Amino acid sequence: MKIQHWKVIAAGLMVYDLIAVAFSYFFGLWLRFDFHFTMIPTEYLHAYTVFIPFYGISVILFFWFMRMYRGVWRFAGFHELLRYGCASLIASAVHTIVITLAARRMPFSYYIVGGVAQLILVVGIRFSYRFYTQVLEKKSSVADAKPVRKAMIIGAGAAGRTVVRELQQSDKTNLMPACFIDDNPNKWGRFIEGVPVVGSRDDILNMVVKYGIEEILFCIPTASAQVRKEILDICKETGCKLMSLPGLY
Repeated sequence: MKIQHWKVIAAGLMVYDLIAVAFSYFFGLWLRFDFHFTMIPTEYLHAYTVFIPFYGISVILFFWFMRMYRGVWRFAGFHELLRYGCASLIASAVHTIVITLAARRMPFSYYIVGGVAQLILVVGIRFSYRFYTQVLEKKSSVADAKPVRKAMIIGAGAAGRTVVRELQQSDKTNLMPACFIDDNPNKWGRFIEGVPVVGSRDDILNMVVKYGIEEILFCIPTASAQVRKEILDICKETGCKLMSLPGLY
């Protein structure tokens, strides 16, 4: 029976996590004594070597319970970052309590540096894969690039941000988001996903000319019929191709 690819990745991550957590706390101890292994007191080394195998296995089981080996890494986002970060911090807190009570009290830097290093190594390896795949996708899209068409996004809210991300990451379209339009003055002059919010509906005609816009995407699915009509009537005057994002439900 063929083993699924994600299970191979999960097994590799387990091995990596075991090494990462062991190294993280050794690094904290090593750093405390200025990277001189011979200066580390025997009692600290003994407590570390006795405790860390049990801690490593416990971390693997805890991470499995937290579904950290079943994620689709190329789509990992803020939710996964928060969950993985919390899992690592909880594991570090348990490490601090148990080793202190069951073995001995370690140097303060051991707990802090070890916990931070573990967080960076555990979370970093997972999100580095997403970064790597995004770089490859961008290189591929550049190689197969079509003539770029600049798009104006009407609505700098959640829907507009989602559309911009999709346009920036997808190789299925040649649309490039050039600017946002939003009636909220608090957003003017600011950037969302690297795209500027350049003004309100009153600025649509001028900004179409300024940014060389060819397509307009109306991304306010919650807008009332009256607001939608008013904005789309302005957009029609530009002569640009017009698309409207429907509500999800």
